Amino acid sequence: MTKIMLKDIWKLENQTDFKLHFARYNGKNEPLDVWARDQREWQQWQEYRPGRDDFNRPFVFSVIQFYHEPDIWLFGGVWQIVRRHTDRYDVVLADHGSPFVGRLKLKLAYNDRSTRVRLENHYDAFEVQEIIREPYSGRGFPGF
Repeated sequence: MTKIMLKDIWKLENQTDFKLHFARYNGKNEPLDVWARDQREWQQWQEYRPGRDDFNRPFVFSVIQFYHEPDIWLFGGVWQIVRRHTDRYDVVLADHGSPFVGRLKLKLAYNDRSTRVRLENHYDAFEVQEIIREPYSGRGFPGF
């Protein structure tokens, strides 16, 4: 079967304007659970600024570890950095890829420690795994 790559369905121009945020377990919360629970809390994950200015480009391309499926990431939106503070970023959800937010599942084996990296180093390797009908809202209870 022929793989469908992200670049085949979404021609993202100027990839160097984007940092890629691999949102993973932070020792307290799974980002996928945060996504399903509260969109404002999910936005705060994009606003977090460690000591360094890791989101040092105009946009953040955010993916969420789909932790119950190995190497799968849920597209969490493109966020525009509107202001940089010493302790946080002000961000707004951009229109880039808006129909895919919470619906596009991508496959990429990524195990590096860095969570904020250059998009152009990974974009071409993202494989489309699935586009779900509705934005992900959590796992349903399977019953007894």
